[in-house]
Amino acid sequence: MLASAWAGQAAEKADRAQLAQCQAEYKVAKALLAKSQKNNSIQHRFIVATDRYATASMFSIVLETKIKYRQALHLYREVLKIDPNNHEASVNSAEIIAVYHSLHRPVPQD
Repeated sequence: MLASAWAGQAAEKADRAQLAQCQAEYKVAKALLAKSQKNNSIQHRFIVATDRYATASMFSIVLETKIKYRQALHLYREVLKIDPNNHEASVNSAEIIAVYHSLHRPVPQD
């Protein structure tokens, strides 16, 4: 019993660290993008960082369900504004929308 509690705490700690790192990378990439919208390298960096942060949010074990899916959907939509053909953002946002529909909940529009 004690070992499983420790493993759970370790997993939560790792998840929080991953979310913090992804969020930091996203913020840097978003700031760079705001300064240089037309730079392909910066756009790519933003897309990668935002995809990672969205996926980390979606599969987080520490974020509440009502927070993680809304946050991930918002981030995937940011990716799709820059790259409408982004496979990961398209598939994962559709999956999140399907979850909202299956729960008979309104899909966040932000």
